[in-house]
Amino acid sequence: MATTEERRDKRFYGHTVAALRDIEERAMQLPQEQRYAAGYGILRGYVESLLVNFAESFSAEQLAEIRIVLDQLTKLVREDEHLDEATRTRLDQLARALRETGQKESTRQSKPQVGIDAKDAEAQARQDWSNDE
Repeated sequence: MATTEERRDKRFYGHTVAALRDIEERAMQLPQEQRYAAGYGILRGYVESLLVNFAESFSAEQLAEIRIVLDQLTKLVREDEHLDEATRTRLDQLARALRETGQKESTRQSKPQVGIDAKDAEAQARQDWSNDE
């Protein structure tokens, strides 16, 4: 019977191989002008799958921060059009709070603390992940 670490390593390897296959079999076949978008999609999917499968490796705050960055990237490339305005506004507020806290904290050279409840952020991150699948 495989240990927890062996199963974890096998899942990680599987996601890595799948990403590499997507690059080779799909993205490399595209015209040059479409490869950047394809590469972004493959990388985002890879990171999201790793986050879902290895969430226990991160604190709730770290998961929330990672989710905020991914949500802002989604906004950047306009893949957030399926979200209602209230959700978009809330995601923007979370990103702004993190940026502002980071700016204040960087002057003091200490770890940034986000002014959001960790349980709320984790719940939002899990909801976002389930919506993306």
